[in-house]
Amino acid sequence: MRRPGFLLHEGEGSQPVRLVTDPDAPLVRADLDALFPLTRQKLCDEFGKPYGWIAAAMKRLGTEDDGEMAYADRNSKGHPTRWRYAEGVRDLLAARLEAQPDWDPVHQL
Repeated sequence: MRRPGFLLHEGEGSQPVRLVTDPDAPLVRADLDALFPLTRQKLCDEFGKPYGWIAAAMKRLGTEDDGEMAYADRNSKGHPTRWRYAEGVRDLLAARLEAQPDWDPVHQL
């Protein structure tokens, strides 16, 4: 938001937005449910893995450091209370498990 024009989301139909003081300018809202539809629990259900395994996998894959792959709902102190993930995370995790079916991110060194 430091730049005069930025994308809220990259993809088909996305357009740059900018902050203005014009009260007649159209209102733009980012739909977090559309941008980041997956939660850790949804990934647990889809992959049949426990919550701790999914949390460790997301950290090992670096998704939580990538603003296009993950978004954290945060409390008033700035600590994540819930992670949301883009659809690409599902593909990334599936590819990792296909390449290494016995991957254990919890105990990975």
